[in-house]
Amino acid sequence: MYDGGAPARRTRDEIGQLIDELPAAVGLTGDASAASAALLQAGASAIALRRRLTAMRHAAGILGENLRQALPGPDGGAAPGTGPLTGDRELAGWLQRRLDNEVELVDEAAASAAAAAALLNGASTPPALPRPPGNPHRAPPPTGHPRQTPAEPLAAGPG
Repeated sequence: MYDGGAPARRTRDEIGQLIDELPAAVGLTGDASAASAALLQAGASAIALRRRLTAMRHAAGILGENLRQALPGPDGGAAPGTGPLTGDRELAGWLQRRLDNEVELVDEAAASAAAAAALLNGASTPPALPRPPGNPHRAPPPTGHPRQTPAEPLAAGPG
């Protein structure tokens, strides 16, 4: 059952809180074992959640494909935007995109947990965290409208 992404956000928030508390947890005693154990447990939970989300994503993909094949268009392919199953096909596609986003969220949280655990376990430099991908749904800037870079001065406003 899909629950709107609450477990993925909860996992991200739990790992984020553990990482935010690392300086205080390690700083007083220098003992990283409790923090390391908590990060290990949170990372294992993230891996288990990712497995469930991936299975749901796979099922949504099968559902979407079955719906496309249920009422083929005149050329034998799916007739996008038409027919009684259009809303259901769109819902399956929406669910796939949502689950992709949740898997990405959990992957980033798990990578953060692994990097922090490596640091706590004596790594001189933690593994590099993956750079978040660009948002494919974000529209590019209009043509002929240059992006302002931090090196460019801001124009003075009126007044």
